[in-house]
Amino acid sequence: MMTKRFPLTQTQLGIYLAEQNASEEADYNIDLVYYLDADIDIPRLKQALQQAVNQHPYLKAHLVQDEDGQLFLEQRDNDPILVQERSVRTREDALRLVGLRFDLLHDTLYRLVIFTLADGQHILYLDFHHILCDGMSCTTFHQEVSHLY
Repeated sequence: MMTKRFPLTQTQLGIYLAEQNASEEADYNIDLVYYLDADIDIPRLKQALQQAVNQHPYLKAHLVQDEDGQLFLEQRDNDPILVQERSVRTREDALRLVGLRFDLLHDTLYRLVIFTLADGQHILYLDFHHILCDGMSCTTFHQEVSHLY
């Protein structure tokens, strides 16, 4: 299958350049944190997250730079969907692991993490880089996961 590349929009390029010149803060991450009940069906939630990513394939695009320095979003439909499951003691422990910057040319530009706390509660953490998503598309993704669950 031939790899498809799409040029960045002016807005995406501006976000990329601004982030390259920014501090170590994750200024262009869109972080969503949901506190879930202990009775949530984790395998079902994980499946809903994976299905939602499949229904929004732009999430699997990677930022790449060619030999001339041009930036593109590269379509990678066959990449595995990454949904991490992590066990932590407390909410505070989970929140220390969120809000990290993306390595734009090496990371997937989304993170989906299900934290399980020692008390049996769960936290769902969704993190999208603003190059791929805006607030509205994140809301749409959230609604899609809710519907699929």
